[in-house]
Amino acid sequence: MNKNLSQLDNLIVEILREKNLLQEQAPVAKAKQMESIPFPKLAITENWGKPGNKTPELVMSIFGKIEGNSIQAKVDYLTRFFIDECSVNVCGQIDKALSGILVLDVLSSVLNDYGASSGGFLFESFMALLAQGSVESGNRNIVDFNIGGDLEDLSKSASLKLIKPTTQIKGSIALLKQALERDPNGVTYIVGMKGEDLASVRIYQATLTADNWKEMVKPIKEGDTQFVIDKKIVLDNPIAELSGLSPDKLGASAKLILDSIDENIGKIYSNLKLLSDNMTKYFIENSATAGKNAVATADVLKNTVEKVID
Repeated sequence: MNKNLSQLDNLIVEILREKNLLQEQAPVAKAKQMESIPFPKLAITENWGKPGNKTPELVMSIFGKIEGNSIQAKVDYLTRFFIDECSVNVCGQIDKALSGILVLDVLSSVLNDYGASSGGFLFESFMALLAQGSVESGNRNIVDFNIGGDLEDLSKSASLKLIKPTTQIKGSIALLKQALERDPNGVTYIVGMKGEDLASVRIYQATLTADNWKEMVKPIKEGDTQFVIDKKIVLDNPIAELSGLSPDKLGASAKLILDSIDENIGKIYSNLKLLSDNMTKYFIENSATAGKNAVATADVLKNTVEKVID
């Protein structure tokens, strides 16, 4: 900023102060006045869950906080973050509470921010991390991801579908046979059926084995190489329904849960956003007011963080 612009900014600030139009301190965000908390976001990519250390360590740590000894148990664990009477053992601890909120926010993003094709691939990455496993790559494979060895699911091979309730569950008969030869425990189909408002998903689980697959699937037409799974069999095996996944509802849930632990947590994230907004405005618009507000907000943020850490 050149000298003339700096002098002009200073003059404007002084005039606004004289007219009582400028506060001496930044408008610090208050958690109690907000409907939601701007908690941090995790931007999912198709690299998540792939072999070769392509998943950020922090993301691995966050998903590792989701408790359960099977896929069904882990999905069921996530439903606890939608009830008002969330268990103190879950929502009373910041690491568990924040991890649950962040994981659900990733799922919300998959449902709301992406189309059917890209959303399906990202759902594979999401479920692979939730299952402590890894994504399988390649089109010549009916298995989308492997379930982690620490989980009690007998079948470690999983095929994933994120679909509308009216969509058929299809696959290749030849690839299914190959997968069953590799894993004698079968192939676990995990089916996510999206709600019409994209704020919910019902998850089902059914396992095809060498003994039952012929009763569970049928060719799309006589002599066809593609099969379709009997939808009734899938619907008879629900895991859980995750609802309240709209950004607004999830933000409101985050506020209730985090405020119940320590209202300073909400203030930290609110002021982090306010600081970021003011710094961006200062850099883009050369706004002296935004710069002053950023300094004041940073001071409030520092004091609030010290309260939580101490």
